[in-house]
Amino acid sequence: MLRQTVNALVACLMTFLICAVAYPAAVWGLGQLLFPSQAEGSLVYDRDRTLIGSELIAQPFVSDKYFFPRPSAVDYKADATGGSNLGTKNPDLRKKVVERAEALKAGKENPAPVDLISASGGGIDPHITPEAAYYQVARVAAARKMPGRQVRSLVDRHVETSGEIIGAPPRVNVLRLNLDLDAEKPAHADAASDESPGVPNSTSGAAGLLISSHTDPTPTPAAGPASDPRAIRNQAGELAGAVGRLTKQAEA
Repeated sequence: MLRQTVNALVACLMTFLICAVAYPAAVWGLGQLLFPSQAEGSLVYDRDRTLIGSELIAQPFVSDKYFFPRPSAVDYKADATGGSNLGTKNPDLRKKVVERAEALKAGKENPAPVDLISASGGGIDPHITPEAAYYQVARVAAARKMPGRQVRSLVDRHVETSGEIIGAPPRVNVLRLNLDLDAEKPAHADAASDESPGVPNSTSGAAGLLISSHTDPTPTPAAGPASDPRAIRNQAGELAGAVGRLTKQAEA
């Protein structure tokens, strides 16, 4: 009897050590080794290593300079996730949808994507559809005074399609998109800084670049009195030669 009791206690102790100590420690160690960022919660830091948020948890953005995430019925509280639990025929739900559509200035000719006017089941969905991101391009570009094509190109780079193999739709992480948006410089500002007075821009063509590289297209006057016929003929010949060279460069 005593021996059976001891064997049972030893079995319980070994089971506890394997299932409650060894296995969790092995999983934690492998996670830290192979996927350190995901194991720590996919946290996002700025350049000063200040914690900004997590790629897995949405947070509100109210400024027109940023892309908005999905609406949240729990005010984006990660410790109290959930939806509104309102039925499709509930007037309160219809009222909220109308208010969100009006805030987005949506209409019959410009309907807002569904995920911008309806909250997710958890209330902290960090992703939106590419259509929802493209819908906000005009507003963000106007608020930041950036070309719309530049903002749209930034959205294109943030479309994630990693889940297509299992049927997951494409998505855009709002926090990552807004962080890269802050780091993006307006295209017109870059172009202006690259252009200096007297230097042709890239749209001037090869002829403009060739002409600008010429140190002095104007021929130097020949020495001697201006009334000297020989000097005048020399100046005319040099001028004609310079014009010919510039013509060939322009044609090239």
